[in-house]
Amino acid sequence: MVKRAPWQLAAAGFLISIFQSILVHNEAVNKCLNDDCGKNASCDNDYGNGSCSCEPLFWRETNKNKTFNNGSENDCISCRFYMKVSENDACIAGYRLCQDDRKCCVINSCSSKPCGRHAICHLDCGDYFCQCRSGFQLPNGKSRFKNMNENNCKDIDECKQNVSICGPRGSCINTEGDYHCKCKQGYGKSFKDDRKLCRDINECNENPCDKTASCNNYEGSYSCSCPSGYFQYSDAVQEDKTKIKCK
Repeated sequence: MVKRAPWQLAAAGFLISIFQSILVHNEAVNKCLNDDCGKNASCDNDYGNGSCSCEPLFWRETNKNKTFNNGSENDCISCRFYMKVSENDACIAGYRLCQDDRKCCVINSCSSKPCGRHAICHLDCGDYFCQCRSGFQLPNGKSRFKNMNENNCKDIDECKQNVSICGPRGSCINTEGDYHCKCKQGYGKSFKDDRKLCRDINECNENPCDKTASCNNYEGSYSCSCPSGYFQYSDAVQEDKTKIKCK
């Protein structure tokens, strides 16, 4: 039997623990990829456990909890209000008595704007959570947090994150919470989406040539030329295509 040095045993044990943690993590990731949590629920892999959770403003009918193991346990229902067991019951924290005095309604905790700058408040079952606005995220890469004290929403620099986001015909300009693409000469973007990739502009649609000449569009530019059987008689230079005239 081969004897191993203590440091070899320690190293082997360390590698085994890493391998086991990877297996556990992958199992959780695979569970979330299968998305077997059911209706009004999503898979949460923040802690590597791949557990299911009712969506905001939903909780489990059985115990007013939000988490469960898989879709077979899913009984998520709306938590905007719940029926009191008896008239003398007090509403639980985060709820107030509804107008009919028989149900407890969720309190709008977001009315006080508790999340701070660059964030949105989302109402939940007797509670709320905060989320960085689109174009912002927390330093750890996530977007959700509990309250204003945890708000550290920073601008996402999309231009650094994806250097080819504007394609080969445009340059990316980062703005707070967003970005836009500046196109090279001869290229433009869709008016419906200012960030859309730069595409060739068909200058001929604007009739830039003299009425006696033909317009020829090509990638990034255009040219004016005389039709077959005509010749150019103006002294146009290359930089001013519109002066070309034919007869």
